[in-house]
Amino acid sequence: MEELHAAAWAYYNRGNYDTRCKAYDFFRSMDTDGDYRISFAEFNDFVQQSGYNWILHNDPNLFARLDRNRDGHLDFWEVLTFYYIIKTRLITCQSCRAHLCGLYFTCVDCFDEGCPTYDLCAACYGNATYFHQHNYFLDNHVLLRSQSGTPHDPPNLTMAVAPQNPVVIYVNNPPEPEIQRNRWYEAFVALEIALSISALATNCTIM
Repeated sequence: MEELHAAAWAYYNRGNYDTRCKAYDFFRSMDTDGDYRISFAEFNDFVQQSGYNWILHNDPNLFARLDRNRDGHLDFWEVLTFYYIIKTRLITCQSCRAHLCGLYFTCVDCFDEGCPTYDLCAACYGNATYFHQHNYFLDNHVLLRSQSGTPHDPPNLTMAVAPQNPVVIYVNNPPEPEIQRNRWYEAFVALEIALSISALATNCTIM
């Protein structure tokens, strides 16, 4: 998680002024009681209403892991890390369904063929607790290095936030009327637009 905190901070710090403002607006939009910190209830409201509720199903302890100082709340930087995770790390182990935030193993054949990636946590790969038609796996860091000599299109936001086939948990509740959505929705969309504009301008950023 510390690596993800560091990555989120780096992207934010290198972002333009407008993007940083939109990120703060998004944080404040989640802070419904105005105390400049996000409680679990506020966090849970966001994930349930935004469609990211599956992420807590895959990782029930995500809030606690984001909470670096263990004060029971998320500050701006911790929320920023959460945003980074939902936009870049929507990957689950194909065997145990754990949410993969750090190092994981990917099937090289599927990756090279442009198929949906087949990803495994280190434990499932090491213990061979999976069934797959290919045997050639590399961890995500080594895989990146192995591709360094291969030409790729320039990175962009669309690639960074492309869906990774997450497990969707369907709830038999009627959708909330549009007018009842919390103000986080407008802030979330504004941040998305700002990031898209920034990506077009720099061709290399997620934040």
